[in-house]
Amino acid sequence: MFTKIMALFDSVEQKAYILNTILNSVSDGLFIADKNRSVVFVKASALDIFGIISDFADKNIHNLICDKALIGAIEDCIALKKPPCLKWP
Repeated sequence: MFTKIMALFDSVEQKAYILNTILNSVSDGLFIADKNRSVVFVKASALDIFGIISDFADKNIHNLICDKALIGAIEDCIALKKPPCLKWP
């Protein structure tokens, strides 16, 4: 049982490393919101591009972004009405 738990932990750790590597290699402005619309990740360049305040952690996207078209596009992505790839503008 312990061996299986350790194997799962190693797998999750490896996937987290790969995801972090990908996210940190993106040069564009990028932020990620969870299904509750709380911001969970922001690249520094996104702060300037989207005019997001620096204290963004666990804030709802509706409290950070004023652009209604961008909010609508994010809502569509969360609802999976559009592919989860968004280019702005």
